[in-house]
Amino acid sequence: MRKVSINEVKQAFESLPPLFKLIVAFALVNALLVAGISSVQQVAFRSAGLVISVSVGVYWDVNCTNDVEGIDWGPVEPGEKITREVYLRNEGNAEVVLSIWAANWSSPEVEEFMGFSSDYQDQPVGIADKIPLKLILHLSPEIKDIETFGFDIVIETRG
Repeated sequence: MRKVSINEVKQAFESLPPLFKLIVAFALVNALLVAGISSVQQVAFRSAGLVISVSVGVYWDVNCTNDVEGIDWGPVEPGEKITREVYLRNEGNAEVVLSIWAANWSSPEVEEFMGFSSDYQDQPVGIADKIPLKLILHLSPEIKDIETFGFDIVIETRG
């Protein structure tokens, strides 16, 4: 590798067009400024927050140990009203309000002759709180030609 003298650098610089001289001078000044910085300061601090999660668990027992996976209404008679009690526990980290309804009835006829409701009255459910919940199936006295039925119980949480 050949060494270059200061005079050769000066001659090369002077032979550049004026715009390139300006760019090279600007780059040299910036390099000198950056090289001249003798200390750097950094400040760091923690930040934290809470991501709101809303969810409920549905259980057969007040201790919330036996999950509800489905409701068997058993054999039912026309005009009958059947109640099943379950327990809801707020398993999220925010107070919630619930909406409860039936969906996906096994047929339009079933939905026409049956009704579903609960005793929930839009009260807030606090974090880790448990509430008893009555689920109620109503059968019309006019029900006929239906041997089996099914539907989903939907519990929506809003935080």
